[in-house]
Amino acid sequence: MVTGTGPLGRRGTILVVALAAFVLLAGCAALVGDDGDVGDGADAGAADVDVQVDVDSFDYPAGYDAGGVDDGDRALETYESALLEAGTFEGAYRYVANTEDGETAVTVEYAVDFDEEAALQHVAIESPDGNGTTDAYYADGRLYQRSSFGDVQSDVAVEDEPFPDEGLTAAEAITPLLTNATGYDVTVDELDGEPVAVFETDDLAGGEALLGVEAAENVTNFEARFVVDEQGVVRESTYTVTYDYDGEERIAELSFEVSALGGPTVERPDWADEN
Repeated sequence: MVTGTGPLGRRGTILVVALAAFVLLAGCAALVGDDGDVGDGADAGAADVDVQVDVDSFDYPAGYDAGGVDDGDRALETYESALLEAGTFEGAYRYVANTEDGETAVTVEYAVDFDEEAALQHVAIESPDGNGTTDAYYADGRLYQRSSFGDVQSDVAVEDEPFPDEGLTAAEAITPLLTNATGYDVTVDELDGEPVAVFETDDLAGGEALLGVEAAENVTNFEARFVVDEQGVVRESTYTVTYDYDGEERIAELSFEVSALGGPTVERPDWADEN
C-alpha cells in the first residue's frame, strides 16, 4: 500500500491504514488519467454490450469455459498476463459500503505503462470520519508519494523502488469473483465491436469471500456480473452483496472497469516535483 509522509497527524495516518484494510488494496491499485485529475471512478457497464451470439463461438481464455469460471487462479493469471501484453492500460473501481457510522466509499483510479515501467495512482476515501487521498507515481526506478486528510496535504516523499508489475493490475478488485463466486450463467456478446463473455450469478455462496462478510449464512442477497474478452482481460464488473453484521443489514457494492488497453502513456504529474 502506498502511503505518504508529512503533517497528516495521527488521524490522517489512521485514515490511510483504514483505507488499506477496508478495500484490500494488495498493490494499492488506484490510478488517474494523464492530467492527474480525479474522475468519478469506475462506471462498469458504461460500454454497452451489443448483439448476443452463441456461447460456443467464443474463444474462452485460460481459466474459463462455457460453463463459467473453470479455474479462478488460472483466470487471474490470464488477466494479469493480458494486461502486461497490452503494455498500457487505464482503469478504475469504486467500493461503497454502509457501516454503523454511515456510508464509506473508496475510489481507486490508475494508469499504467508496463513497457516504460511508469504508473500514476490515486486512491480517495470518503467516510463519516473525514475524507482523504493517497497518490503515487512510479518512474525511472523511483516512487513518489503523498497523502492528504481534509485540507492537510503531506510533503512528497521519494525513494528508490523497483517497479511492481503484479502490484499494478487492480486484480484485488476482481479476485473474489474469479476465485470464490460460483453458479455463473454465461452469455456471449460484443463490446466495442469485440466478442466478450458475460458471466452473471446470484448464488449466495459467492458473497462469503467479500469484504465484511464473515460467513455464507450471513448473506441475504448477492448479484455479480463481469465481462471478459478473448485475451482474458476482465473489462468490467459489478457486484452487490447484502449481509447481516451483528444483527444489522449491511450492503456493499463494487464497480470496476479497465479501458485504454495499449493506449496513452503515463505522464509525470506536476506534484512529483514538489519534493
